[in-house]
Amino acid sequence: MRNVLGPNGAHFSGSVETKSLRAPPKKDLRLASLTRSLHMDAPDGMTFKSAAGSVGITSLQDVTIKSINGKVVLDAGQISFKTLKTGTAATGPPDANVREVCVCKNGEMFLAPANSHCQVSNSVCG
Repeated sequence: MRNVLGPNGAHFSGSVETKSLRAPPKKDLRLASLTRSLHMDAPDGMTFKSAAGSVGITSLQDVTIKSINGKVVLDAGQISFKTLKTGTAATGPPDANVREVCVCKNGEMFLAPANSHCQVSNSVCG
């Protein structure tokens, strides 16, 4: 293992390739690109793990999580949407742009037409 220590960490121009990247014990690890984007790529997957604390993602703009061929799995005892908009009931015919979010017994989520009360075919909850 190679240690790169300094008062302001290490500065690189161009790409950096490594098998492992860790902070010293009881120190934070910070990856930053002060003027451009930061990209991390791996052919076999990536793992972000915190054994004793939280993992946070903060962005000035959108955060996108995308799986090309698989699922996005949220595995937690509780999932919260802190600032989700709440609509008010409307009169008249249902809006074609509105859907209900439904949850299967196995935890899978799907969209259903508005006012369907999540009554859809069993194939959705496979």
